[in-house]
Amino acid sequence: MLLTEHEHLFLVQVLGLDVVVRPLTAAEVRHLTKVGAFLPPTEVNEWICIQATLHIPGVEDKEEYLSSKCLAALPDLLAEAILGLSSFKSQDEFYDLLEEHRQNQALLENTIETLICTAFKSLSPLDVRKLNIHQQLDLLAKAEVILGTQIGKDKKRAAKDLLSPEAADKPDAF
Repeated sequence: MLLTEHEHLFLVQVLGLDVVVRPLTAAEVRHLTKVGAFLPPTEVNEWICIQATLHIPGVEDKEEYLSSKCLAALPDLLAEAILGLSSFKSQDEFYDLLEEHRQNQALLENTIETLICTAFKSLSPLDVRKLNIHQQLDLLAKAEVILGTQIGKDKKRAAKDLLSPEAADKPDAF
């Protein structure tokens, strides 16, 4: 259930607890930068934890647990870990992560997703990921016709193979 709701999940160890969290969204980070300066740090950290903490083993009510005085350091340490997953510490880290994501785009699944989203503007990458493989293949075949681009080694029409070495280095190949 968590994977369908949140694409990126992380297991963070804090004070001996294995806590499942998600990164803050860009909108949540913007909100935090606007209002965070006007709130006490403890409230900011508690807000971060409540937004991004998905599961604490053995805990039914995460809000009550996070605000309890017996684990006063938990929200501070957990919020620090969540912020580390939600933003960049340096420009070099940004470029390293961007390069990693660029390399992942060469995977066939991501190429399929990109082609479908390019051809069908109303579909988001998340929409495509929710489809089964047969639905994706149907849309991919239609996307190839729309874009005049075909992937794979047995192309039947004169279209560029986006997975070929000749096209791989050209981001504007389609």
